[in-house]
Amino acid sequence: MDLKSILESLLFTSGEPLNLETLLKISGVSKPELLEGIECLIKKYDSEESGLTLIDHNGFYQLVTKASNQVYVQKLVTGVFEEKLTPIALECLTIIAYRGPIGRSQIDLIRGVNSSYIIRQLVLRSLIERKQDPNRGNAFLYSISDKYLKHLGLAKIEDLPKYDDYHNKELQMLVTDLPDNQVEETEEI
Repeated sequence: MDLKSILESLLFTSGEPLNLETLLKISGVSKPELLEGIECLIKKYDSEESGLTLIDHNGFYQLVTKASNQVYVQKLVTGVFEEKLTPIALECLTIIAYRGPIGRSQIDLIRGVNSSYIIRQLVLRSLIERKQDPNRGNAFLYSISDKYLKHLGLAKIEDLPKYDDYHNKELQMLVTDLPDNQVEETEEI
């Protein structure tokens, strides 16, 4: 078992800060081993060869890009803003609109795939907002931003077509009732 590799995979896949307790639970190692693994990753990323760095937000760990690469990352982000939303991004945006506030794990369950990258793009475009989940300190809830509501010409989220039907439907029922052409339907919104 290569703990550094496991930690790297977890931090990369999460896309969100992970706390020590979560990393301990998933990795199954002792706290001293985990802290040693984190310290090794911090040293690895502090080297000039890596474009990433591992930061500690009061016990929450996250992989981020190095500040020295900010100009290049900004070019990528600017390019993302100029592009049209993909059907996949529209699908994710629709799920958040109808089910929000919603956690990433629930979005992943509905879509059937990891949504971290898409969610990050939507947050960067200010189409969705991210807030700390009050029930879980290491998770976030996503909801539609005022900017997106204005873009749709809506005063409130409840003005979306069939909002109550989808917002109040049990999650498991929603997942089993998804139509085969759900991506095409989201493009109309």
